[in-house]
Amino acid sequence: MHPTDYSDDGRIAFAHAVRLALRGRYALSLLNIDTGNLSMHHTGVGEVVDCLIRWKMAPEKAGAEILEGEFKLPVLGVTIPANNVRVGVLDFLDNHLTDLVVIATRQHRGLSRWLERSLALRTLSRASTLALLIPEGARGFVDPATGVMKLERILVPVDDRVDLTVALDRLEAFVDGLGGGVEIKLLCVGPDASGLKLPQGGKSYPLMLREGPVAETILSVARRYSADLIAMPTAKRSGVVAALRGSVTAAILDDAQWAVLSLPAR
Repeated sequence: MHPTDYSDDGRIAFAHAVRLALRGRYALSLLNIDTGNLSMHHTGVGEVVDCLIRWKMAPEKAGAEILEGEFKLPVLGVTIPANNVRVGVLDFLDNHLTDLVVIATRQHRGLSRWLERSLALRTLSRASTLALLIPEGARGFVDPATGVMKLERILVPVDDRVDLTVALDRLEAFVDGLGGGVEIKLLCVGPDASGLKLPQGGKSYPLMLREGPVAETILSVARRYSADLIAMPTAKRSGVVAALRGSVTAAILDDAQWAVLSLPAR
């Protein structure tokens, strides 16, 4: 699911939603945010087709039928008045099984009144689903001009207050659904990692141990590691991000360099 008003400010997040739906074989639900410029029956299908034409994945004169025909990509459009975006997003999550939410986070322009960071954080505090947050200005890992996806390295900050079994299982399933071939490294910020609740058996991941201020250390390691994505395990009231309401994730989103993937731990 992706809430959008189809503005230039949200084009990177829109590109991620379309590309991930194609690669992961998801149905794509677009919550069309009506700021007065959308028709009553706007579905977003035309914008998705235009995106595929721009990426040279569809011929110049392709129509809507190509989505469910050649691409096997169902697109559902739901129009939401701009003054009810919070309610619309949360209601959709309450009433539809959703595998992945893609949200552009903004603070100063575009849809900042409706899709500001606080909406994204409030949405995720209620959702037990994966969510990809793309801060305004972040490059993400999908090129909106070509559709090329570069997802080679994922950094996962962890701490000892969250059982990481479910979160890492979800991350592995997400990566496998996109074709695999992604390097995943864990980062623990603190004096030791002896208390980490890591999965028993199965796949293990390299673990880095660093000391320093948590948010600054995560960002510094992400730069040195050349991470394409930061994946944050989340829990309701504990863990390194405290259900994405904490200052750590806020600082990472404010840095606006990386997309952030939330990984619910249950």
